[in-house]
Amino acid sequence: MYTIQFTTFPISSMGKPLRYQNDAGAAIESDFPVVWPVIFSTWRDFGNIGSARIFPIEVNAIEIVHGALTRHIDVKAIGDATKSVINNRDFLSTLQHYDSTNAKVVLAVRKSPTPRPRVAARERFERIHLAVEDHQQLKLVLAGWKKNLQVDERSRYVQRVKITGRMRVESEDPVLALRARIFQEQDDSDEDSDGDEDTFSRPRSLSALFGSDPVRTHETKATINQLWQPLAQFLSAFPALKHFVWASTEQVPRCVLDILHNQLPNSRLHVHTFSLRSLYQRRDQLHDVDVDEYALATSPCLSSICAVSTHYDSEGLMDYNEEAVLQMVVESAPNLQSVYMWYQQAGNSIGLQDAIRSPRPPWRGFFRGGEDEPQELHGHLMKLALRGESSTFLQRLQCWSRHTEFSRLYTLDLSNGVELNALQALMDMADDGVFKCLRTLSLFVFDTEEIQGPMEIMANKFLSALRPLQGLNVRGWANRSIIPLILEHHGASLNRLHLSIRLSDNDIEDLRKACPNLQDVRLSVKRRQGDEQEVSQYKLLGFISRLQRLTLLLDCEDADIWEAYNEEGDKELQAQRMRSALINSAIDAHLAQSIFLVILAANRAIRPGIAPSFRHLKVRCCCGERGDYFEQLQKWVGRSWVCEREHADAHSDATIVEETGVHRRLLVMEGLKDVVEEDFEWCDDGELYKPAWEAVWPETKGMANWMEEWHSFPLYLGS
Repeated sequence: MYTIQFTTFPISSMGKPLRYQNDAGAAIESDFPVVWPVIFSTWRDFGNIGSARIFPIEVNAIEIVHGALTRHIDVKAIGDATKSVINNRDFLSTLQHYDSTNAKVVLAVRKSPTPRPRVAARERFERIHLAVEDHQQLKLVLAGWKKNLQVDERSRYVQRVKITGRMRVESEDPVLALRARIFQEQDDSDEDSDGDEDTFSRPRSLSALFGSDPVRTHETKATINQLWQPLAQFLSAFPALKHFVWASTEQVPRCVLDILHNQLPNSRLHVHTFSLRSLYQRRDQLHDVDVDEYALATSPCLSSICAVSTHYDSEGLMDYNEEAVLQMVVESAPNLQSVYMWYQQAGNSIGLQDAIRSPRPPWRGFFRGGEDEPQELHGHLMKLALRGESSTFLQRLQCWSRHTEFSRLYTLDLSNGVELNALQALMDMADDGVFKCLRTLSLFVFDTEEIQGPMEIMANKFLSALRPLQGLNVRGWANRSIIPLILEHHGASLNRLHLSIRLSDNDIEDLRKACPNLQDVRLSVKRRQGDEQEVSQYKLLGFISRLQRLTLLLDCEDADIWEAYNEEGDKELQAQRMRSALINSAIDAHLAQSIFLVILAANRAIRPGIAPSFRHLKVRCCCGERGDYFEQLQKWVGRSWVCEREHADAHSDATIVEETGVHRRLLVMEGLKDVVEEDFEWCDDGELYKPAWEAVWPETKGMANWMEEWHSFPLYLGS
């Protein structure tokens, strides 16, 4: 039995090494830097947060000591300790109730009965993720990494570095600090990746990114650049660096750009928070782009950007970032291959109303005295995503087609919605053979009654006109006619298929037969309180012989009861619906793991003599969009989980189970506090909420913390 004991550090002391005791009682100091607030729960997390795998050690018990108070946490509610590990973010949410400068945390852990070999150093140190808070913390963390990487020349293995967080300075605007914190918290999400990009490098939602923040004067910019110098020096030690990912809310500092250009010219720069702050301008103060931002926009290392754009921001500033990105695509950024545009809609304000009264002046280029953009040139993007809070309309689509050759696109993402005339243009392009290189498509079709029919007809024609795709993500379709169309035209080539509609058993069987290369699937499954029919669908999915990754959207509503209640208004029907919804929505680690193991067993059975291909499951609860407080109760118990195989052999069922979307769940609890204290008195049918809960979990009756005491219900696995 190992006991690891450490004291949580205040923010100013981040990056200190942890100390633990071995079996003989000897004190050992970890040589791995651990950055607060990421707290490890297993050696898998402890080595290199998020990537390195050293020893599989599992949490057995947790004790939090705070002054004279001691709190024990029972990890059985999270999963069988022989197969699962406690989720570090769930642990972190518990810690938030304690003083971070004094709380002492004790973790009792035990060795896995089947330890796996030490992972090669090449894999352990292939990537580094630095979550930056301030200059002092950055120096401490970098010092720890330097010490560790000096051993056996490990720096030669580093190929990817990612930066998140921000560089805090004294006298910081609290509004800017709050905006940055909200944006960083968005990273705790369970959104689907694009399949070909892992969580280390994929772009995130940019809905909370303020493109004009932070505004730096010439003096403060020089100071900030100096604070980032240790990072620039750190990067210079990695001769094999291939990818540098910038996801900080700060602008990419000039010192980092200079290192990339001068010492690492073959590395690729990926900016997930791309915004040229100097291109947010007032009508009466138009000016040239900042010279350091121009260096970023024209960087020969720049490979991909995730950029925000809005013609006017909430303060009435004119934003010329879209025009700048279009010019970068055409000629300014010579090696730019991927653009992810997030279109924002400004919040209303007096400044915005004043700004839009007059026409918006056209953009005159990066430098106002320069030449106009050459219209005869075209960019050669391989990936283009047009997403955000506004749909893709015809003029926007035509604008992008004038600036980059759609015939060169490998990936096109229009999952924010496409208007009918734009969809017509896409179909015409497909008929003309424009999309000859396209391999992956994401498309959202509006399901409003007025245009649903024409939209689906046009979308079906568009999909039929395309060459066979390898990846397809379609959302918004209500008509099941899309399924045979996909299978007929794209089934043989598909390795990734994401659908928003629910499939029948026959649909899944057709999918299995028509898509022999399918590896990554996302679809909706109807929860039926874990009955035999529900389990049958999980088994059918496991029979997809090459399946590796599966995302299940668990539909937890009983539509028949809900429809009957709407017609009759019978309170007993409403109570019945609530009980059913709670049972279906209650998804804990035990249930997530059970679903995973059912699918794994089926996949193992379809592949006799060889290891199962299935290795990754993501489950998410879908509770409808009624907007009432009972829906919030469902979301509280309807948790999202990721399950992964611990070992890649033919027989092991060892599973790692981790919750995702924890921050969103904690926000749900914040929103419920007041109504819970008032026993849902002011909620529609509020008198039924707690009785429904107690009918499902009778042991909670009379308990003060009744919302914490719940569990899922087991799947039917036969007699």
